[in-house]
Amino acid sequence: MLLNLFGNIFSKAKTPEVVQKPEPQAEKIPPAAPLKPQPAHDEEIDAPEVFTAEQQLTMCQDKNPTIRERVAGYKDITDSAQGILVADKADSVRMILAGNEKLLESHQETLSHDKHFKVRCWLAVNRSISSTIQGRLSRDERVIRQLLACNDALLPEHQETLSKDPDKEIRAFIAEKNPAKEPAKAAKKEEPEMVMSL
Repeated sequence: MLLNLFGNIFSKAKTPEVVQKPEPQAEKIPPAAPLKPQPAHDEEIDAPEVFTAEQQLTMCQDKNPTIRERVAGYKDITDSAQGILVADKADSVRMILAGNEKLLESHQETLSHDKHFKVRCWLAVNRSISSTIQGRLSRDERVIRQLLACNDALLPEHQETLSKDPDKEIRAFIAEKNPAKEPAKAAKKEEPEMVMSL
C-alpha cells in the first residue's frame, strides 16, 4: 500500500525534459599489431599445468589470491598445500579448495564448519566428500541441503535422511534421483492382493 502511494506521487510529479546534445563520433583507429608473434592457437593453453610440491607451497604463500586459487583448484594438490589453503583468509580460495575432489577428509571436516556459506555450498557438490561430511551437510542450511541432494555421489543413507527433509523441493530432488523406489512400493502393495486372490 505504501509502495502504491509512492508510485502515485512519483507518477504525478512532472519531470523536466532534458535535451542531450549528440556526442561527436570518435574516429575509429585500427588496433595496433602485436609487438611479438603470438603462440600457435591452443599450443600453450591446452598444455596442463604441472606444479611441483615445492612450487605449490610457494604459490600458497603468494599475496595474490588468484595465484592461491590456482593451487586450490589444482587436480594434484599436495596434502601440505591443502593444509595451508584450508585456513586461507580469502573466501574464494577456500571455496575452490572445497570443490577439489582431492580434498582430504580432515580438511573436508574443517570446511564443513566454515563460516562462509559459499564454502559449504562448494563442499556440498564435491563428489568425493566422505559419508561423515555428507551427514553433517544433510543437517545444514536449506540451500546446502538442496545442493547435497543434487550431488550424484550422495550415499544411500544420506539420501534416506534427505527424503524425509521438511523441505518439499529437497524431497523432490531425492525422489527424482530414485524413481525406482516409488514403483517398488506400489509393487509391494499389489503382491499381497495377488496372493490373497489365489
